[in-house]
Amino acid sequence: MNFQQLSNNLGAAIQAIENGNILNRAVLDNQSEMTDLNTAQLEKGKNSLDELLERYASDAYADFKKSLGSNAPKGVPNLKLEGDFYSGFKIERDGEDWIMFSTDNKNDDLVNKYGSSIFGLSEASLTELLPRLLDSFIIELRKILKI
Repeated sequence: MNFQQLSNNLGAAIQAIENGNILNRAVLDNQSEMTDLNTAQLEKGKNSLDELLERYASDAYADFKKSLGSNAPKGVPNLKLEGDFYSGFKIERDGEDWIMFSTDNKNDDLVNKYGSSIFGLSEASLTELLPRLLDSFIIELRKILKI
């Protein structure tokens, strides 16, 4: 590769970074891991702020959920009964941002009850995800630079 080719590739890489294309590709490459991390938080009864969800009003229902094997502390929802809400998790681009949501019909009701922070990654989950995002970012960058 000559200097002119490298310069052109570097210009293309800078543009791809500035317009978000490389980051977008990294998010798309890791969306399954991201939704898995989000649902893992919820299984422990925690939202993206690492706070426990609002407790069940009914002790009997809390006992029922614990009998099903809930990993959340007793009395704390994990937002999982049959798994439809979790299996409906998606990530989509919304302008400059990425949003996580569930396509399950309970999505709006659960957001209204527990808040939008049921979606997203806690600091611990982001720390776990960061190496994967960085690997994807570097792979895309190397493709553009042709190195």
